[in-house]
Formats: sequence, structure tokens, C-alpha cells
Amino acid sequence: MARPGPNHIVVIGAGAAGLMTARELAREGKRVTIVEARDRCGGRIHPLPSADLGYPAEGGAEFVHGEAPVTHGLLREAGLSLLPIQGTQWTAEEGTFSREESRDPHEAELHNALRELKDDLTVAEFLRRRFAGPEYGRLRHSIERMVEGYDAADPERAQRRLVHVPMGRFAEADEIAAAVAFLASDDASFITASTFLVDGGISGAYVTPL
Repeated sequence: MARPGPNHIVVIGAGAAGLMTARELAREGKRVTIVEARDRCGGRIHPLPSADLGYPAEGGAEFVHGEAPVTHGLLREAGLSLLPIQGTQWTAEEGTFSREESRDPHEAELHNALRELKDDLTVAEFLRRRFAGPEYGRLRHSIERMVEGYDAADPERAQRRLVHVPMGRFAEADEIAAAVAFLASDDASFITASTFLVDGGISGAYVTPL
């Protein structure tokens, strides 16, 4: 006999994934409660008040990359618009400012090495194995800064985990929402697993702090 799906679902976190999940569940006729520890919604999306700064600024996510049809659809639905990027991009390197975008000559080699990974290993160990030579110093420094800053992780402990993701990318909010909506439906009554990995959206250089 089919197991009936839950009628009241609690979503933990009101970030992009949580809000999209709640939206899709509500569309399926489910009763949804969102629990958020902060006093605001949005997660890493955090617009800062223009009145305080004198110009629009973001405390978290600030760019929409690529076509992003789901994002643009939500913006149209909410009657919102995007601000085009303005100004000149500058790069600081070795104490010198330049208008030219800084690209590492070993960037293609890095992407090839990431695709060839067969096992999870820390970022620091990956760099020691594949990019230990002095000619890779700039590349190592750039990756370590990315891990320590954007990912807020220790390179000696942060692991690249995409080697076990079949499509080589993690899920975007709408893909997670669709998966949750399916699992909450009667059609998923045959599923007994407790852990699910949803393919979808982040770049192949994603790292996860332990």
C-alpha cells in the first residue's frame, strides 16, 4: 500500500533553496512552515540599505551569472529589475593596479587536473600533488585565497567533493525545490533512502569545509 505523503512540511532556512522549496511545495497544495534563525529572509542574498551607503550595495550574493531563466522569471513575477554592472574593473597584483583582467597561464591545466580527480582530497594536498613547482606559485596563492575567503575554509581541511557527483555540479535552488516537492508527493512512496544528492548548479571547483 502506498505511503501517504506529508501534508504539513517544515523547511529549515529561508535562503534561496529554502524559499524555492517552500514555494514549490505550496504550489503542490502542501502546508508549509519556514523556520529561519535570522530576523530576515534571503540567506546569503542580503541587500544593504542605499540610504546608509548612498548607493546600492550587497552584503552577500551580488551578481546574476549567465541567462539564469529561473532567476529572471522570479524577478518578473515580483516586478523587480536588475542593475547592470557599471564602472571599470581593476586588478591589483604585486602592488600594481591594472585595467586588464588577470588570468593565470596555468588555468587550463588546473581545470584538466580537476576533471581527472578520482578521489576526494584536501585542496592543499591537491595543490601539493599537481602544482608544487615554483612556476605555479601564483596559481596556488589564488586558490588558497579563494578557499580561505569565499569558502571560509582551511585549505588543509577543505575537500573537493564533486568527484562523486555524476553530473559534476551541485544543485541550484529550483532543482532542490523540485526534488523536495517530488519526495513530499505520493509518487515517492516507494523511496526509502534517507540521503539524496541532487545534481545541478555550482562550478566544478567547489570545495566543502570539513
